[in-house]
Amino acid sequence: MTARRIVIFDWDGTLADSLGRIHGAMGRAAESEGLPCPSVAAVNEVVGLSIREALALLHPGVGPGAVERLRIAYGDAFRTLDAEPVPLFPGISELLAALGDIGVAMAVATGKSRAGLRRSLDQTALETRFEAVRCGDECRSKPHPQMVEELLAAMGAVPEDAVLVGDSTHDMAMAAAAGVAAIGVSYGACTAQRLSAFKPIVVVNDADALGHAIACWVNR
Repeated sequence: MTARRIVIFDWDGTLADSLGRIHGAMGRAAESEGLPCPSVAAVNEVVGLSIREALALLHPGVGPGAVERLRIAYGDAFRTLDAEPVPLFPGISELLAALGDIGVAMAVATGKSRAGLRRSLDQTALETRFEAVRCGDECRSKPHPQMVEELLAAMGAVPEDAVLVGDSTHDMAMAAAAGVAAIGVSYGACTAQRLSAFKPIVVVNDADALGHAIACWVNR
């Protein structure tokens, strides 16, 4: 048992069932610039990145000015779609409560903006569950390890104290770059096969299996 037990969660596609909103907002942003609507598969490839990096990859060849306009249009569209509370995946609320009950510290590392995450946390009443958060508009984009490194520093921990849970290859690569263990979830943006290529502890397909995997890691 290490000095601390910390679980760092991605948000979209891991805790929140919000990928449909991301797909919709990306489509509306593209339409605003007269660009082709990106496919669901293409959007899933950039989920987890900060918004500027995601848009630049989805629309190669557009200039910085167009990327900035796309970013603004995406934000406007997402806020409209996000007027209804973001749904959590089945079993996630109960999982977070159970982890808190056994003293596991939790954090969030997300490509969302700080304002977007704050809105989601307010909608789900989960703000008090997380000891620290880092967002895409205040750190280098995944898969750079800055988010994880800053979270560990803020929580007085070392890489051996933490496991990162995410649904994208960007999450898995960030965990590897930061030297922390990883657990993949296959119900979000990426398949189990793609996540497994990064050698996480395990890839799971629902909240029950995720809870079991985290418990095994905590009690290792």
